[in-house]
Amino acid sequence: MSNYIGCKCPVCQQPFTETDDIVVCPECGAPYHRACYQKQGGCVYAAKHGTGFEWKPDPAASQAAEAGRADSARYSDPQLSCPVCGAPNPATGLFCENCGAPLRGMPDRRGQATGQTPPPYGGFGGGQVPPQYGPGSGQQDPFAANEPNYSNPFGAFQANFIPGGLRVDPEEELEGVKARHWAAYLGKNAAYYLANFKAMQATGRKISASFAAFFFGPFYFFYRKMWTEGLLLLAINAVLRIPVVLQLMVYSGHPMAAAIPEQPLNILLAVSSTLNILLMFLQGMFALWLYRRRGAANIRRILENSQNADPTAALIKAGGVSVAGAVISVAVCMALIYAISMFALWPVLITMM
Repeated sequence: MSNYIGCKCPVCQQPFTETDDIVVCPECGAPYHRACYQKQGGCVYAAKHGTGFEWKPDPAASQAAEAGRADSARYSDPQLSCPVCGAPNPATGLFCENCGAPLRGMPDRRGQATGQTPPPYGGFGGGQVPPQYGPGSGQQDPFAANEPNYSNPFGAFQANFIPGGLRVDPEEELEGVKARHWAAYLGKNAAYYLANFKAMQATGRKISASFAAFFFGPFYFFYRKMWTEGLLLLAINAVLRIPVVLQLMVYSGHPMAAAIPEQPLNILLAVSSTLNILLMFLQGMFALWLYRRRGAANIRRILENSQNADPTAALIKAGGVSVAGAVISVAVCMALIYAISMFALWPVLITMM
């Protein structure tokens, strides 16, 4: 019955669905809802029977019916079982829809034979274990359609910033680099970055909101191994904090700040606060563009150096995230802030001791 999904009943003119009870005229092949056929008392094309007439759907209905058949085939009888959890999956799938394990190229942990097809996208062979994507792994398949989640209050808001439904092909080039190489380099949250990179390339825009970069600034860049950008942002932030340090020195009666006039200092504080907000906005809106440029340059360099060797291991090592880098940068900043605060407030601290 799925052959007629999307076609219209000649009586009620309503398109057929998967759950409809459909009957077909034995003479011309026209489909009907059973209730419509009985109400009509026969085929509406009865006058044409015996003349060679054969019912055919219009082209638009044929496309809808074809889509219905493909969807029905996808979710009907299982064609490929996951070698890890045994869940049924469509034969065209790359990863298990239940646990996220690769459907091909892995030993069958259930003791059943599996296909010997190589890993789904090149670069994860040669003893390298592919990244585990899917619901069971906590990571989204980077080459699956990225649909916004509309079930939560932020769903519509998320849809404005994460391109919904963008599917990235493993061989597709983004910034001159194939997506499969990007996936190995990006590591964590590869699906999010690939979808955003594709949208930026399609629109030619450099702006794409990153709330992590907006709120955490240089620490986000250190986390994503963008050391130069992180150090530059730290230096700019340090300069913008100078008026705050001077204000602390004035309030504490520091001898080095005795000659600083109050009115110019207040103006300087207002200017630095405004520039700091502007900096947060800029780093939040352009972080993904900077990451795309930096990542593309690193990947191209690795591919050139690897020549004919498998570059996956080098891409994973150079990319991904650095928790240590983020933690160390936070610790260093906290230590510097503490030391500078002690220096600015030492006259007050001495009187309290």
